[in-house]
Amino acid sequence: MLVAACKPGHDGAIAVLDDGRLRFSLESEKDSFPRHSPFTPSTMLHVAERLDRVPDVVALGGWQSGRLPVGAGYHGVAAPVRRSTRFLGEQVELFSSSHVRSHIMMALGMAPDSETPREQAVLVWEGVTGAFYLIGEDYTVQREIPVLDQPGARYAFLFALADPTFADTGAVPDLSDSGKLMALAAFGDTAHTDDAITDTVERILRQPTLYPAPKESFRDSPVYNAGVESEVATTAAAVLSDRLFTEFSLTAKENCRPHSTRISVRTPHCIASGRSTRS
Repeated sequence: MLVAACKPGHDGAIAVLDDGRLRFSLESEKDSFPRHSPFTPSTMLHVAERLDRVPDVVALGGWQSGRLPVGAGYHGVAAPVRRSTRFLGEQVELFSSSHVRSHIMMALGMAPDSETPREQAVLVWEGVTGAFYLIGEDYTVQREIPVLDQPGARYAFLFALADPTFADTGAVPDLSDSGKLMALAAFGDTAHTDDAITDTVERILRQPTLYPAPKESFRDSPVYNAGVESEVATTAAAVLSDRLFTEFSLTAKENCRPHSTRISVRTPHCIASGRSTRS
């Protein structure tokens, strides 16, 4: 079976698998386009040049463009969309899974081989979604345990708050800054925090949304335009990093306790974000 799978949105790519073996994977940003480039027509043409026949399955990763869903959409963990359609004059199967569900399945698929347990737990921790998902032995999502929305955006917002070049109003956090903020946390020391820095971090955690970034309402914070490499910014980064870990850790401990009706203490755990691991 020949499968062509497209990932829309940032870091756009197409991967082609033939009977479960990867033939090739083309990423727009590695094809002379800027970092984080979406899927481009050039990428599609390069794929068409390499294929000797029409795929049996065309898979489209779920995404969202503005308020409009792409494929199965960004959110939700319902069963994937599957239907027959025409592609380049041939009848093919269209497959689409939500972005969040793709994170879950990616984590399970990349985890080390082991005897499949009765249930598994996956933590999705990314720009928008922060939740645990309990997965049954048939790989259906049986339960969602929300922890914190937009964890990655909260990292990015703290970076934006310290960045004098980031606009006070109307701007959206750059999720590529999330990793920069995480790196800055390594230069900070939570022992250097004070009430004002702690209050800033707690306010960031309480924000219902960070799209657009509410920077103007944080003018009273010592982190405001302090510079991303300043001591106050690195200290705040360390505090935020610790607080985010605590939020997720407490939820895990609460739901993984002995005799819990939610997640068994023997349940294997996977984490899905930029990288996926089993713990």
